[in-house]
Amino acid sequence: MATPDSPTPCTLFSEEDGTRYALLSALYDPYVHSQSAITQTIAAFSPPAYGGGVVLHRLSSDDTPARFDLSREAMAALITAYTAHCIASEQHQGQDSDPLGDLDDHPF
Repeated sequence: MATPDSPTPCTLFSEEDGTRYALLSALYDPYVHSQSAITQTIAAFSPPAYGGGVVLHRLSSDDTPARFDLSREAMAALITAYTAHCIASEQHQGQDSDPLGDLDDHPF
């Protein structure tokens, strides 16, 4: 099972030509009978002169790297959706988790 390598949520580790690179996560997956795997997720924030976008990189020692670009608009939408998700999750934690619990008061 993969375990986080570090509890820090985001670490800025490089800046080159105005692009800032941040380590978002690092996972270490120890395999008992073979080589262990390391997976890192890195965000590259480009400066406004280059569109101000974000490129997310997923690098793994045992997989093909994956990469995709997010425009400023897509990143704003992602942040808005994730914030709404976190608020809804926090509100839901205090409630009963039984999805049919509201039917108990039904008159039929």
